[in-house]
Amino acid sequence: MKAICFFLTIITFLSCNLDKWDLEDQSNQLIPNYSLTIEGLVCNESFNTNIYALDNNSFVTAIEDGNSVIKIVKVKQILNGEKWNLSYEVLWSNQGSPLIGFEKVKENYFISYVSNGWPKTEKFDKEFKIIRTFDTFEPFIDTFYNDISELSFVSMITDTSKGLYLTGQLTSFSKTYSCVFKMDTDLKPVFVKTYFENDTITALCPLDNDRFIVLNQHINDMSLILDNKDGKSYKKYNLGFNEAFNYANLIQLKGKLYLTGSITSGTGKTLEITLENKNAFISDVKNYEIKGISSKASSRNTLLLSGVTQKENIQYSFLTEYKDRNYLWCNEYQGYDFTRSLSIHEAPDVGLVYLFIVKKEDKHYLHFIRTDEEGATIENPYDLNCLL
Repeated sequence: MKAICFFLTIITFLSCNLDKWDLEDQSNQLIPNYSLTIEGLVCNESFNTNIYALDNNSFVTAIEDGNSVIKIVKVKQILNGEKWNLSYEVLWSNQGSPLIGFEKVKENYFISYVSNGWPKTEKFDKEFKIIRTFDTFEPFIDTFYNDISELSFVSMITDTSKGLYLTGQLTSFSKTYSCVFKMDTDLKPVFVKTYFENDTITALCPLDNDRFIVLNQHINDMSLILDNKDGKSYKKYNLGFNEAFNYANLIQLKGKLYLTGSITSGTGKTLEITLENKNAFISDVKNYEIKGISSKASSRNTLLLSGVTQKENIQYSFLTEYKDRNYLWCNEYQGYDFTRSLSIHEAPDVGLVYLFIVKKEDKHYLHFIRTDEEGATIENPYDLNCLL
């Protein structure tokens, strides 16, 4: 009797789980993991941009194409069988160069670029129709600061709903100064501030109480400047660092300040900086051989990093995540001639999206890498050593 009960139990168990056991493993098939180039979209190699998710299957970014035309582009991912493909649609375009930045605040998008020799900033609604334009930088600065003959911005940064910052340098009476220009989200100018001769503001991080901190670069010398509109918060911190940062980015994370970038010798750095009085203490340095780097704070209070590294004359891309002075994971991608990392985006139910430029037959194209929250894909295994 015990034997009969035992076999009946086994048969019942198997029949209840037969459907489950017969199902094909599709755990990875619905996760958009891919590394793909948009072949038809030729780009300039040098421009600044961001990428944002419109929904689970489409994204928007801005590019400067090979003919110096600025474009806002919608990219859609399509699953054909077991293979992912990308298509694109140009939502807006205008002649200009270079593209300074592409940002989003709530439901609105902002783009800054150079048109006819001077910066131009435009605001779009969620349908990507222009609702405001500001291109009178010169008259405003001439009135509220001094006569200028040239204005060169290198980056645009948003301060949530408080406005936009443009950083770079301006020229007045044959002298060039590092500068910051701020406007509100209706593109009304708030202030322009200048700092040091022959310098450039290459990165900015908004702080609380309308304060901000910038990276001021003078050839191979760098300093941080804390400031606000009326100058009452002004402090300068010398970093004691004698190499210029390329693709510099300042990020505040859990009360700490991080500076990422690559120096002229081809070494990437992640600096954790503590500011006290007028001294800046670099409490942690991570070095790795790279040709360029992008960084972004994640929802998990970590730093997401992506860039391009070279091994045996082959240029790879890498993705990694940094927290508490450790790399949580690292992944390397091959098969394309990567030249630059442009942007990183994280969104709920979307995972991570990385935007690169790749070179093919002397032309440059947009390249998308999409992964889960740990950067792993079906084809590319987890690898902690890709930066070594």
